[in-house]
Amino acid sequence: MRLTIGRKLSIGFTILILFFLISITVIYFTLTRVQNVNERNSEVYVPSMSMLMELKNQIVESEKLIGTWIFIQSIDDTPDKNRLRELINSDYPQLREELLTISEQWNEEQKEELQEVVRQIGELFITYGFVMDELSDFMSYDDVMVIFEIRPMMEEGGTIVRNTRQLIQSLDALIEVQSSIVAQGQSAMEVTLERFTTLSFLLGIIIVVGGIIIASVFVRMITKPVLYLRR
Repeated sequence: MRLTIGRKLSIGFTILILFFLISITVIYFTLTRVQNVNERNSEVYVPSMSMLMELKNQIVESEKLIGTWIFIQSIDDTPDKNRLRELINSDYPQLREELLTISEQWNEEQKEELQEVVRQIGELFITYGFVMDELSDFMSYDDVMVIFEIRPMMEEGGTIVRNTRQLIQSLDALIEVQSSIVAQGQSAMEVTLERFTTLSFLLGIIIVVGGIIIASVFVRMITKPVLYLRR
């Protein structure tokens, strides 16, 4: 094909522009993927893991507080008893709602496991409420029948101890799942960024080499007729 100099230049610049657009597209989609993984981790899985660990700490703390309530005879208005009431009536409900909200972005299996944990905590706190009602004042500790019924709950194999251990195991399993997802996301980001670096380097080389080749070809195509005319 016999092309004018203008058309030859246009073809050369078009090829370079196409290389550039391909590079920009690849870079854009790679960075978008990394950003999505990072947002998913930072907005869902890392907060979920932190909330689950906080919930575990609340369960451990509540077990210690109810043990103090059972074994230490005291008046109704003590710091430990007030703290247990605050945990049950305020701290836990707030954390529960936050967890249930963020769990909407989990898979179905994890959501069901969290709902089961919430159900078990509700049953555990019902048991706490029974203990708190039966030992509601200083004199109630003198009732032998009450003590005979309640104290075994906090002994090894008792209702409170057994249910608390089961809850902690369930929470540990959920925390492990969230931690694994975070680790997988970070690993995927590292691999993607590594590939992105390599790909960017290769695309840069291709653009430079392609530019040189195209420039050389079109310089020859343009200068050859000019030199012919000069001769």
